[in-house]
Amino acid sequence: MKHVWMVVWLCATASCGDDSQAVADATITVDAAPDAPPDAGNLAADAGTDATLLSMQGVYGNFAMHTLPSDATAYSVNHELWADGATKRRWLILSPSSAPINNADQEHWIFPVGARLVKEFSRDGTLVETRIVERVADISAAPTYSLRTYVWRADGLDADLDLDGATNVRGTAHDAPTATQCLTCHNGELGKVLGFSAVQLPPATLTMLSASGRLSVPIVAGTTFGPTGAMTTVAALGYLHANCGHCHNPSGAAGTINNMTLRLDAVSKAAEQEPGYLTTVGVDVTGNGLGATKRIELLNSANSAVFKRMSVRGTGQMPQIASETVDPMGVATIASFIGP
Repeated sequence: MKHVWMVVWLCATASCGDDSQAVADATITVDAAPDAPPDAGNLAADAGTDATLLSMQGVYGNFAMHTLPSDATAYSVNHELWADGATKRRWLILSPSSAPINNADQEHWIFPVGARLVKEFSRDGTLVETRIVERVADISAAPTYSLRTYVWRADGLDADLDLDGATNVRGTAHDAPTATQCLTCHNGELGKVLGFSAVQLPPATLTMLSASGRLSVPIVAGTTFGPTGAMTTVAALGYLHANCGHCHNPSGAAGTINNMTLRLDAVSKAAEQEPGYLTTVGVDVTGNGLGATKRIELLNSANSAVFKRMSVRGTGQMPQIASETVDPMGVATIASFIGP
């Protein structure tokens, strides 16, 4: 049987800091060689059929109607990642016979082989992109994942695997990321999955997953994860977690440049004890602050680099990739936290 392998070579990952561009030095190839397994240490996917077509991935129940498969669990997140106004639909596909998600470390969930997380993007009511993160068979006993982006065709009948990115998909302002950009964000998480975690899932979803045996360590109903405290502070830290924390953490693309950690801890604690607070509030800028001298200075947004950089697009913008439009709600969230 002829297999199509998609291999992501993780050669190196450059870091992004206060004034550096986040770039992952990685290449992706689709190799049609029938018997060539991927090398150890790579992300790989054996689609078993045509990996280049979304319709062949089995992530929809009725592909033409875009319905979810019977083994899918739809979910939402507590803190939304801004995608230039695109709306999203998310679901987990896990067969009934699958091993549970390993959540022994609530900071970093590890997914069983065969697990697929799907995120579908629509812009102005038009379906534009579907992304898949899949846990595939281990290589050299190491957890191995495949990250794939499919861009919908102009006629909306199917979507094609895209490695180079796409602009203005289906006549909208939506841009699909390149494979390198995908890796830049996802490499900062051990399980390569962003958004499906103890911190990000609503309590009802955590309870359902636990009650159905989908988690290796049951979570008692009512257990809370993430920060506690003033609503404006919690909302700001949550926003930074979802939009910046995947790079700004010790394992992320910005981890070797500075000590700004914007990822939320799973252990519930006072918001002022979160790394996102301790490494930003009152902390001096170490790079490009667009004229600001503090990362965040309470009561002074004009001297807060985080606020200034997320308020612009172009030179000095944050995030540095995957966004062409300022998030007005995100800016308002950080402004409310800074005050007055």
